[in-house]
Amino acid sequence: RGALDVAFALRSLDIGALFAVGVYQDERNSSAMAVHIGQGGLGLPDRDFYFNPEAGVARVRAAYVEHIARTLELLGRGAHDARAAAREVMDFETALARASRKLEELNDPVRNYNRMTLDELTARYTPSIAWSERLAGWSLRPDFVIVGQPEFLVVLDQLLRRTPAPVLRDYLRMRLIDSYAATLSAPFATEHFRFYGRIMAGKQVEEPRWKRVVDDEDVAPGMALGKLFVHEYFPPATRQRYTDLVEAIRGAYRERIDKLGWMSAATK
Repeated sequence: RGALDVAFALRSLDIGALFAVGVYQDERNSSAMAVHIGQGGLGLPDRDFYFNPEAGVARVRAAYVEHIARTLELLGRGAHDARAAAREVMDFETALARASRKLEELNDPVRNYNRMTLDELTARYTPSIAWSERLAGWSLRPDFVIVGQPEFLVVLDQLLRRTPAPVLRDYLRMRLIDSYAATLSAPFATEHFRFYGRIMAGKQVEEPRWKRVVDDEDVAPGMALGKLFVHEYFPPATRQRYTDLVEAIRGAYRERIDKLGWMSAATK
C-alpha cells in the first residue's frame, strides 16, 4: 500500500510510476472525456528497449543500469549497494516491460479499449488497488474508466505484492529524480544528461545547464526511439520502395502539368 500511496502522489506531480493514467477524449464518444488507465512506469522509452537484442540497444540497457546506480550513489548509497539495487530496479522494470504490449499492438483501437466500472477493474484485475478510493483522492469519481491493457494491470498487481519494499522505494525514487533532475543540484542534472542527453540522444558535448533546463526532456528518448523504430520497421528496401513510389507520383504530375496548354512555362 505504501508504494501505491507514493505512486499516486507522484502522479499528481505529473510523474508516471507503475502505470499510466490520464483524462482525455473517449475514443468512442467524441463529445465526452474519460479516464484512461494502462501500461506505463518504464524508465526507458518503451518495452523494446528492455528486450531488443541489437548491440546498440543492449549498450543502452547496460548504461541505464549504470545510470540508476550512479543516481542512487548521489542519494547517499555506497557503490556496491547502489549497483545491487540498480540491478533489482532494472529487474522490476523489465517485469513491467514484459507485461506491456508491443508498439504495433498499441495501434489496435479495439483491443486497447476496455470500458468498465472502477469496482469491476478492482475485482477482475487489480484486487490490491482500490481504484474508486484512489481516484476519489484526485476528485475523480467517474462512472467508468477505459482500460488500455488489462493484462498489464494484472501483472502489476502481482508485482506489487511480491516485490520487496526496498526495491519499490528505489524504483519510485528513480522516477522522481529522473523527472526533476534538470532542476536539482548540478550532480543530479549532470548525471541525468549523461544518460538521457548524451547516451540516448548521441550528443558528444554537454550543453550549458540553462539550456538543459529549458529543453524538453522528452526529446532525447524520443530521438532514440525514432532511430530504433526506423531501424526495426523501415529497412533500406522498404525506404527505397517508398522513395520510388514518391518519384513515380512526382513524375506523373510532371507529365500532366507539361501537357497543360493554358499554363505558362514559368508557372509550370
